[in-house]
Amino acid sequence: MTFVPIDSEADPLREQLVQSGLDPFRPVFAGWLGVTAYPTRTAIAATLRKLGGFAAGSEIATGHLPPAELRDTAGNGYVEAVEPVATGGRRAAPAPARVPR
Repeated sequence: MTFVPIDSEADPLREQLVQSGLDPFRPVFAGWLGVTAYPTRTAIAATLRKLGGFAAGSEIATGHLPPAELRDTAGNGYVEAVEPVATGGRRAAPAPARVPR
């Protein structure tokens, strides 16, 4: 597994991933956790379309802040804890250069 920092608003997704060693003809697992709070809806949709163009069997895991009407008490506590980081446009923790196996 390799961490690949990509600006979904500006960077060409497929090219960035291939340059990082991804084989686009093999199934891909993309972890897109803690990301969807930052880009525009248009950029999110474009990224999902691009990921949909990878090999059959590819998967994506996303994390997001659910809307208030879908949250329980624990969900509200979670949103209260992470929303300041998400809306501030900064990371909660530094990004690793490479995720260990």
